Amino acid sequence: MGEVVGFSRQSRDDGNRYWGRISGTKYEAMTADWIGEKLSELGLENIHTQAFDLRPQWFPVDWSLSAIGDGTTLDFSSANPATRSPGIPGTMELEAVARSFAKIIDEVNKLDISQLSVAVAGVN
Repeated sequence: MGEVVGFSRQSRDDGNRYWGRISGTKYEAMTADWIGEKLSELGLENIHTQAFDLRPQWFPVDWSLSAIGDGTTLDFSSANPATRSPGIPGTMELEAVARSFAKIIDEVNKLDISQLSVAVAGVN
């Protein structure tokens, strides 16, 4: 299993911010080839891959998320866009809703943000 995880890590190490064995990428193909080799080693024959059409894919290649207020900036480097979310050109400035920035900062400072994930479903 370590080799399969290695394909994901290679995707990350190759500089992909949205990384892994994503369908249609060379890292998915590397995984399929590895599985075929393992099946052959077990004595199976007539092993082949079945190609299929993917609908058009979009996934982000670069992004950032920051909260700015009261002279303080918080950068959320671990935030990732949600899959199938629409691309948003340029920068968006949004008003904080129903919370003071000081309370948000206080709550964020209490979090272990090493595992934080943020998703924006869509903005009109």
